[in-house]
Parts: sequence; structure tokens; C-alpha cells
Amino acid sequence: MKNLVHITFLFVASLCLIEGQTTTEKTPVTVPDADPLFHWPRAGTCRYPCLKTVSYLKTRSSWCWIRKCTKYSTAYRKEKSVCTRCCKGWIGSPANCKDYNECLKNPCHFSAICQNTPGSYKCICKSGYKLVNGKCVDYNECLNNPCHSSAICRNIPGSYECGCKRGYRMTDGKCVGK
Repeated sequence: MKNLVHITFLFVASLCLIEGQTTTEKTPVTVPDADPLFHWPRAGTCRYPCLKTVSYLKTRSSWCWIRKCTKYSTAYRKEKSVCTRCCKGWIGSPANCKDYNECLKNPCHFSAICQNTPGSYKCICKSGYKLVNGKCVDYNECLNNPCHSSAICRNIPGSYECGCKRGYRMTDGKCVGK
């Protein structure tokens, strides 16, 4: 006579450890860290938002899968599939997002120089201009008396010119008496 032993295995494709606890929630949750305890690649989806946190989303089957993305990419749910994209200011595939150089589109005013930054850009005032209320405005260099005493300073956009006073003429870059 044979003994028949009935063993039931509970198969779970993947569990996510969230702050020391496993979860079966269906709603998206943002957490500082999510570690898969057991993983089956076809077991649903997890997503990384642009912030440096990990977010997960349980599927109907309560399976969770941590998707590896670069820190400059995100994933979002669209209908039944998961579509991924790079964050704003980044281009390429979500596994290999690269900074997009916004300066190629000349976003700054003519009085500023565009400087590309990770995921964005900033406008830096050119020489002869200063930042006032978020805009580069002409600075009047003549206020610092840059010309010789026999010359008159004339402010021009982004710079200045020195012209000779009446009774003087320009010789070798200097105002000399007639």
C-alpha cells in the first residue's frame, strides 16, 4: 500500500519588498527603495519616475516587476502596456537617456550666451550686460570713466566707445591736441 501525500505549492511570480513588508496593493506607491524578493520577468510592471525614487504598480495578477531604467527616464502606464520615455530635457531610449542640448535652438536673448546643463539650460549675460529681474540689460560702462580725461565716453549696447573732445583728435588710439 502506498501513502499518497498531497502537497499544494503556492506559486507567486514576484514579491516586492517595500520598507520591509511585502505588498499586494494595486495602487501606485512611491517609496525610497523596492527590492524584488523573487522575480519572474513576465510578471507585470514596475516604474521609475523622474525623481530619484522607485515607484511600483501592481498588475491585476498582483505580480510586480522592477524595471531597470536610467535615472533620467520614467515609465508610464498607457492602456494595457507599459510605455517608457526619457524625462524632459533628455533624449534616446529609456535604458540610455542622453542630455538634449537645448542651446541648439537658441533659446536665449541676443544679450546672453546659452549654457547647456543636465536636462535643461541657462542663459548667462554677455560681457557688457548684467542680469536685472531675470533679463540681461546693457550695463553703462561709462559710469566707471574708462576713457582718458581728454575723451568722451559713449555707451553702446554691450560696450562703450571713447571719442575725442572738441579740440582733440585721435592719434594711435589716444586723443591729442590739434
